[in-house]
Amino acid sequence: MTDAYPPAADARREEGSLHSKDGLRLHWLRYTPPDARGTVAVLPGGGDHSGRYPALTSALVKAGFSVAALDFRGHGLSDGRRWHIESFQDYVDDLDAFMAFVREGSVPGRVFVVAHSQGALIAVTWATDAPRDVAGFVLSSPYFRLKLTPPRLKILGARLAGKVVPWLPVSTGLRVEDLTADPEMQRWTDEDPLYGRTTTPRWFAESQRAQCEILGRAPSFGYPLLVLAGGGDQIADPTSERAFHDAAGSKDRAFHQYEGFRHELFNERGRERPIGDAVAWLSDRAPRETRSLDR
Repeated sequence: MTDAYPPAADARREEGSLHSKDGLRLHWLRYTPPDARGTVAVLPGGGDHSGRYPALTSALVKAGFSVAALDFRGHGLSDGRRWHIESFQDYVDDLDAFMAFVREGSVPGRVFVVAHSQGALIAVTWATDAPRDVAGFVLSSPYFRLKLTPPRLKILGARLAGKVVPWLPVSTGLRVEDLTADPEMQRWTDEDPLYGRTTTPRWFAESQRAQCEILGRAPSFGYPLLVLAGGGDQIADPTSERAFHDAAGSKDRAFHQYEGFRHELFNERGRERPIGDAVAWLSDRAPRETRSLDR
């Protein structure tokens, strides 16, 4: 977390690890203020990790929420091949293990999910697999469809390589300028040794398969829902995000689009707006009157 966004001084910081269904070790990071009104599970995007949400984490903690963030397998400080999966179900199993951990000691009925990009794709897949004890979802730039169109030769080459070496590292081709227009955040990402810059053919195939299923899952998604989209996002397609919102079975739902904002809304110039909207939405659904966390 950058020094510019320290959490409340009286918040307790913890980090540790847990194990997914297949025994893989996953890293987590948590901040807990006194008398927390609820708990927010933060799910990072592809190549991303739990330490890249400083402004969001700070705002949530100051608003009285406990914040727990996960490094999915192959990301950040978690084990596994970098940005690789055998099946998309691997990510779903990671989230299942993490949410079981998050619910321990949390205020009943006051556990929320804030999921960015790939984290949102995982969250919706998980939430529609079975009923989940989650009070609401905030999806930031959900990766439901790729906005960029990779060169056909690159796709063909990746598919051919994937049949022989599905874990072969392949550059994403993403630039920090695609993530945010904020020069400070661009430099921060450039210098981050934990940020992923290569993925694999198997990941690409499995994430595409999950994307193809996501709109069909929307009617069975009945949780309170806030979707945040960047009008200038060149990675995740905002039209797919609007389509999911419109098709969702949620009676309590809202969609906000920020014109000119690039992919990482919580690290973008003017991030106070989407962060403020997310915190206000969560606060409305977690009144201060709730009892304290028992820890």
